[in-house]
Amino acid sequence: MGLAANYRRRRDRAVAGPLNRTYLDATDAEVRADELLARREAKLLADRVLAELSAEKRAVFVMFEVEDFSCSEIAEQIGVPLGTVYSRLHSARAEIQRIVLRKSTAEKRVSGEKRVTGA
Repeated sequence: MGLAANYRRRRDRAVAGPLNRTYLDATDAEVRADELLARREAKLLADRVLAELSAEKRAVFVMFEVEDFSCSEIAEQIGVPLGTVYSRLHSARAEIQRIVLRKSTAEKRVSGEKRVTGA
């Protein structure tokens, strides 16, 4: 499925654009290091979560939530019925919640073990 690849290409072009690059550079210079780290960690988490979704769910979720396509536009773009788009979007959101909860629980467990063992 080429939708995810197209999304990455458009995203990379947008970030590399002259106006966006200036904005990013100015923001980076003004933001404290801990805020940059938090942003990077959030982006990494989002990338990991999205990577766990199937290509079909990820494409619909990204097109709707990130690219602001309507459900009918998504259905037309990927050639599926509108109900399928609704189903995939709902399923993607539910799966994302499960993934984030699982990762959060695992991180709490690991950080609790470190405190107990003194590591």
